[in-house]
Amino acid sequence: GNLKKHRYAVERTLTNLKGKGIEIIDGSKLNTSQLVEFLNSHAARYNLATSWDVRSLLALLQSGLTLSDFQILINAGKIIGCAALWDQRCFKQTVIRGYSRQFSMVKPLLNSAAKMFGSPRLPAIGSVLAHGLLSPLATAPGNERHLPVLIEASLLVAAHHGLEFITLGFSTNDPRLAVVKNKFAATEFIRSEERRVGKECRSRW
Repeated sequence: GNLKKHRYAVERTLTNLKGKGIEIIDGSKLNTSQLVEFLNSHAARYNLATSWDVRSLLALLQSGLTLSDFQILINAGKIIGCAALWDQRCFKQTVIRGYSRQFSMVKPLLNSAAKMFGSPRLPAIGSVLAHGLLSPLATAPGNERHLPVLIEASLLVAAHHGLEFITLGFSTNDPRLAVVKNKFAATEFIRSEERRVGKECRSRW
């Protein structure tokens, strides 16, 4: 039910954007060189950002990231934003080894509440955390306001992969951080030595 509601909300937002000449496509429908050029133009504005080429992008196909996992916003034939939902479980996993005694006692109650409110459940011991990374995440200058719709569309990709959590990261002085914090309920992880903030957005279905 929650997934259907979320899908309807995303489709409604995309319909409104289409009326403004903006559409969203997946990366398999786009020239790879055009995507690489956009990612590099975005990276040039940020320190320590990844430098891309077609070979390095396609190499990620062996590590769980496919072109169809990219959600790309197009306006007048130009890319104005993109987000890739990377399911890394094929080569990197977080396995739940146990809970504290106190946490184990309330875990059934918390999971019942999570099911009622459409929130992720606490995973079973021995299971792999259903978690993905939202990267790369990029916007053209002046289009940061479209970040929420890119993330929301990526949550649908997360559901397709069976993921319950996604993580994305920003520098604390990155203006995009405020856009995301104003839109999503998330848990922050702050690495003070690098002044970076990670956001964990929960997909709710």
